[in-house]
Formats: sequence, structure tokens, C-alpha cells
Amino acid sequence: MGESFARQGLYGQRYLLSRFGTAASVGMNVDPFGHNGMLPQILRGQRLDSYMFLRPGKHESDLDDSLFWWEAPDGSRVLAYRIPFEYCSPPGDVAWQTEKSIAQLDSSLGEGMVFYGVGNHGGGPTKANIDSIHRYDRMGTFGRMKMSSPREYFDEMLARGPAFLENLGVRRDDLQHHAPGCYSAHSGIKAWQRRAQFNVLNAERWAAVSALDSGVEYPREDLERAWKQVLFNQFHDILPGSAIEQSYDDARDQLGEAVAISKRIITRAHNLIAARIDIPFEAATQPVVVFNPHPWAVEEDVELQYGVQPTGVHVVDGTGVTAVSQRVQSVATTDDKGRGAVAFRASLPPSAIASTACARGRPSTPRPRAASW
Repeated sequence: MGESFARQGLYGQRYLLSRFGTAASVGMNVDPFGHNGMLPQILRGQRLDSYMFLRPGKHESDLDDSLFWWEAPDGSRVLAYRIPFEYCSPPGDVAWQTEKSIAQLDSSLGEGMVFYGVGNHGGGPTKANIDSIHRYDRMGTFGRMKMSSPREYFDEMLARGPAFLENLGVRRDDLQHHAPGCYSAHSGIKAWQRRAQFNVLNAERWAAVSALDSGVEYPREDLERAWKQVLFNQFHDILPGSAIEQSYDDARDQLGEAVAISKRIITRAHNLIAARIDIPFEAATQPVVVFNPHPWAVEEDVELQYGVQPTGVHVVDGTGVTAVSQRVQSVATTDDKGRGAVAFRASLPPSAIASTACARGRPSTPRPRAASW
């Protein structure tokens, strides 16, 4: 979800500041399976003004430009560069890497970035890589070859001025799709991720409300630990389903920890908030509090489990009027006839809390009929 993209940038920039004393200004995604069209807005919010990526290649999309403006629906732009050919190279000289890269570059730009170094799983530039760059630069085989950085390249492009920049193409769409099978390769990780993301966000909302309402300390460290488990397992081979089997055992457990942390925070917050709601005592009833964590109105069927009520229960709203409800299957597996469950319809405004009452036994007056359930 979009919030995860925002948190990746937040924690990434915090890490760079804590370790190197500076934040990044160039976004880099060298081995992606697709880029959402909202990314330019998120990147600019993270103080990144440029973006470089490898895929999709020319054979995978209608994108022909090497350098272009990538624009989100809100008008946010980043200067984007598609890495030609590959981002990693063999350990020897860079001639083959350079030839392939130049062949894919837009020659009208005059300059381009060629990436090199041994990947994917560790390593980096070798001595042979570096020696060959200096050698080919002296020979002029590929023109001027300069050891540089993405920041320096983008600054040189920006320094060319408005006439050059205004003539660049503008992409107002996503950059999809590489390896589309990965989007459906492993259903478990998709479900675990979505569940964890929603739970952590829900925990943040109610923790903030509880801190303001009840004066308890905001569980910042617990929430950070939960978010980091979520973000770590969005690595590009774990989330798409292209990792090895054992990694999904770890992902399931780590995302489960994020959910467990979140549920403890949510339960504590709900208990503290509910304890402060002034519900008048009424014999033979059990108060029920329903929470809507969403910033939009919700009308939802709420299922309530109960015990020690052989004749069932009925639901009364906050004004004492019998509400539409229906007995449903209890989750209990015993033959205790006093256990049961009831479903009732709750309508709540955005980010609201509502209370109702669950009275025992059948209502003294006929219940309104529901059109459908």
C-alpha cells in the first residue's frame, strides 16, 4: 500500500542520516518488477528529486526514452533515468558492459550512465573493472569515461537549463510490467503482508487516540519494530513470491510478530477508551462498544459471541430501541446450549466509537424485519 512506500522512505532516510550524516536525493530501484504511477509524488515527499531504474526494458513497454520526466497525478515530477542494459557486470574489463549499454542509450543526450560491478549477492567493482575504465578512457575507445555518481549526472542534466529540460518526454503512467507472474506466484505472502500492514496502521490510529484520550505513553518503539518487520518482508524477491521456500517460513513468522504487536496495542487502547465511556447500568444487559478505525463512514455487520444464555440474546441500540439482529453460528465447539453468537448491523461515522447493548432473552416486542442478510 502507499503508506508502506512512505515508510520505506522514512526509515531509509533516517538510516542514512544516522550512519552517514546526510539523506539521499536520488532514488534507485535497479531490480524491480514494476513501478506504481504514484511513486513520483512519494519520492518528492521523501526529498528525492530524481530516480533511476532498470526495468521495464524497451521490449516490455512503450517507453523509449533514456531520460525523461516522470509525473504523478498530482503534478509531482522526478527526473528519471532508465539504466541501459544491466546494473551489474562481469568481474573483468567493462568493454562488453559499455558496448551493450551505449547501444541502448539515447545518443542525442550526449552523456549517459553505465553501471558496473559484480552483483547480485554482494561484491561490487573489481580492480579489473576499475583498471579497464581508466585504460579505455586514456585510449578514447568509448569517448570520455569518468568515474562519477548518479547525483553528479543528474546535476549535469539539470544544469543544461530550461530549453533542454522542457524538451524531455513526460511519462504520466506507471512503469509496468516485468515478470508479471510474480504478482500471483505466492498468495500467502500477499495475504500476510496486507494483514500486517492494516493491523499496524490500525494500531497507530488507536494508540494516538488513546494517548490523547487517556494520557498513556504512545508505543513508538513497539510500532517501529512492527513496521520494520513489515518493510523488511517487502524485499523484491520475498513479496513477489520469487524467493526460496524457507524465506516464507521466516516471512510468515515475522509478519505474524507485527500483527501480534499491533493487536496488543489495539486491545489496550480499546480497553482504555471503552473504560472512559459513560454507559448507564441496566440490569440484564451487556454493553457493547464498536470502533470504526477508518476515515470514512462504515455500515458493517458485527458478530458477537456470548455465553450462559440458553434462550439467546437480542440487541438494543443506544436509544433503547431493539435493533435488527440475527442469531448465527457460534465459534464454540462444545455442546453447551448457553453459548451462541448474534450478528447486528452497526453504522458509524468516520473514526467513530459507538455503544449499544446486548440484552438477554428474546425481545418483548417483535423485531423489525430485515430486508436481507
